[in-house]
Amino acid sequence: MVKVGYDWDVFVKTGLVFLYAKCGRLDDACKVFDEMPEKNAASWTAVISGYFESVKTSTISPRRKEVKMKPTVVQHV
Repeated sequence: MVKVGYDWDVFVKTGLVFLYAKCGRLDDACKVFDEMPEKNAASWTAVISGYFESVKTSTISPRRKEVKMKPTVVQHV
């Protein structure tokens, strides 16, 4: 049996996980991730990155306020 569109389904849902995680909506990212019937390496990377960013920003933000640091804008050439 050939699953038509299966690769696209995983691709789209992984994109949603990544999008929600980057927007700080980790609960929504996890919901989409949990509902995926099968996960691939990109799916796992998206959700783990979301958790990492969530932890990183929650621990860095208060420190940045203490020392009055401003975010740096990086321009890619």
